[in-house]
Amino acid sequence: TCYRICPHGAITIRPVMGRPSVESWGALCRECGICAAVCPSGAIDIKRSPDADLLDSIKTVEPTEMASTVFVFGCERSAGLMASSIETPENVRFIPVPCAGRIGEHIMWAALAAGAKGVLVVGCHHGNCASDNGTDWAAARVRRGLHAGIFPAETPRLGYVTVASNEAARLRRLLTDFVEALPARV
Repeated sequence: TCYRICPHGAITIRPVMGRPSVESWGALCRECGICAAVCPSGAIDIKRSPDADLLDSIKTVEPTEMASTVFVFGCERSAGLMASSIETPENVRFIPVPCAGRIGEHIMWAALAAGAKGVLVVGCHHGNCASDNGTDWAAARVRRGLHAGIFPAETPRLGYVTVASNEAARLRRLLTDFVEALPARV
């Protein structure tokens, strides 16, 4: 899976007797994290954005505040460049990631299982992703989550949007729209 999905050609398969060996080429790796997000065994982690740090960022929210907290995981090349310079709705926790494709289902579900009001993944526009297709992988994961049958159709708590690094006003509007559309939690 990691060999197939790596957009930078940083993972190769070395044929050996029995089970092939997977090897990474550090010089080609851009630490986008797409491979870590899809690794079925959790054997891949990246130094810049390890799973433990992402999960810890969820755990930093007090249980009494979780029901009003919206986690926003955003690509550091687009949304991440603007996050600190815009006014965000109350209780939004922005967590920059190397690529939106870094956010696997297990991260989104961990936030929702902890009781978060919502999770929004913010990627780059299609065709502008530095990891070629990371934004597309992220969008597909969110779509799968929305079609899992967990959320009522009119009140999903999971979303995906795209922005460019020069769209601060649009990012602010998208965040506000997402938060305002979320159902009240008790």
